[in-house]
Amino acid sequence: MVVIVLINQNLNLTVLKNYELNFENKNFNLEFWCLLPLYKKKLFKKFYDSNYGIISHPKFKYITTYRQLFNLIVQIKKKTIVLDLAGTVQSSIIELLMVYKGCEKITRFNNTIIKSKNSENFLQDFNNILKFGYKFLIKKILYKMKVRYRSFLVKAISKKPKFYFVPNQRSYDFIKSINSNADIIKYNSSDFNYFQRLKPLKSKKNFIVYIDQEFERSFESIILENEHKVIDRDKYWSCLDCIFKKFEKKLKLNLKIAAHFRRAKDSLPNINRKFFFYQTPELIKNSKLVIGSGSLALNYAVLFRKPIILLNFEVFDSISLMNRQEINKLHKELNLKIININKNYEFKIEKKIFKNTFNVNEKKYYEFENYYINFKNSKDVYKNLWFAILKSRIN
Repeated sequence: MVVIVLINQNLNLTVLKNYELNFENKNFNLEFWCLLPLYKKKLFKKFYDSNYGIISHPKFKYITTYRQLFNLIVQIKKKTIVLDLAGTVQSSIIELLMVYKGCEKITRFNNTIIKSKNSENFLQDFNNILKFGYKFLIKKILYKMKVRYRSFLVKAISKKPKFYFVPNQRSYDFIKSINSNADIIKYNSSDFNYFQRLKPLKSKKNFIVYIDQEFERSFESIILENEHKVIDRDKYWSCLDCIFKKFEKKLKLNLKIAAHFRRAKDSLPNINRKFFFYQTPELIKNSKLVIGSGSLALNYAVLFRKPIILLNFEVFDSISLMNRQEINKLHKELNLKIININKNYEFKIEKKIFKNTFNVNEKKYYEFENYYINFKNSKDVYKNLWFAILKSRIN
């Protein structure tokens, strides 16, 4: 069995772990085709650097020319499975060509932290963007139109998948709600599998960890052409550092920063703190408190039953209003404490933030884990995505 995965990001240690590229089985051949060099050459070259932790792997190929892509597609055998994780118009076209060549399409749902279905009303959304100026509002409206057009194109040219693979109960329920006859296969996400490997190890619990997301200039914003540079890097990190010091002083614990896996090692913020790369799950496990703003890494905090403090920066609205909705939803679902920071990077930490700081709502954490991270019932859940594909005998 051959599985080809289309992807739009370069390979580093975190990507290697997240996609479990080291999975081995004599009846299973896995290939990753990175399409980033085809339609984002400058971005590919920028991030294809040792400062971004780039590594190589025999299963990971960079598609640098359309001739190379054409030759690979020509050589594909029928019944090869194709999984598009790039989610672009270009990757959808490539997937369509592969399906016409005889490949079988499958779809994998991400193990995402929740997104609210109930958006704020239009007027409130309008005002949340307008606070950054009319020029910014116009840019956002044009960007939204572009995104919707791309989504329309992707949907129009995409073929219906033969199977859906899901890592959590929420995804399973969602697919069933729109297609009760869908063939859905459950699997454990790589995050859940890594948690299970770390769980038996002894935990230190002697520091605070902050989950860095590189909001000030993320890879996602660049590749999605959603980069408006509203966030002031120096003010943002100065504000964060001020918050860190208040927690360190009050709780008498040092704080460690779990660096985002795409942050350049030679381009860190101008603060006197060390960034720890490719250690986020381990840092969360060994921490006594986790501080973050809606990162997927907070799944580990839930799994390890760590208390979480949420930081809600008003400037995050300039990236996407979903940031606010996601943070507020986490706040509600897990009964978490939250610190709101206005667009001038001003904040107030109320005394109640430090009351019962290390307590967690076990019931809410448990419910969250079994709906948004894993399943209510572990029956018929395969140990990972690749094993699920293999055992489903799609050939």
